[in-house]
Amino acid sequence: MSKLLFKLSSNKIIFRLLLLLLVTDLIWFQFYGMRFHFNLPENPLDMRFSYSADDVRDYLNTIGEAGRQDYEYALRVIDAMFPLVYGTLLILVITKIVKKSYHARLFGLYPLILIPAGIVVFDYMENSNTLSMLTAYPDITEHMAA
Repeated sequence: MSKLLFKLSSNKIIFRLLLLLLVTDLIWFQFYGMRFHFNLPENPLDMRFSYSADDVRDYLNTIGEAGRQDYEYALRVIDAMFPLVYGTLLILVITKIVKKSYHARLFGLYPLILIPAGIVVFDYMENSNTLSMLTAYPDITEHMAA
């Protein structure tokens, strides 16, 4: 596994992933800016630290049916690519740093790559929860919003 990561952590691949990250970022914000009515008074649910069931119902009511459809599309398509790209990029950057550093190899810092992998898993879990609330709207429980 480490040999594969070492091979993939070349400058060329990292640079391409960085460009892909920038492109997905531009697509994401372009989508939010033009189709998702980013001028709403609040951030989308997946960009908030916390919210209640009432907050979710109010927000989803405010964006309307078209906004809910756009939001679902954004979560299913655009935000499905983004964590995969940034997670892979972070894993390869950490691998490159560990590969270049004798001390990092000496102290066994390879488990650091589990951090971005965990972040990606939690990002997908958050997206899944937000999609379940979109599907259940207007019957959103406190348990779903917790």
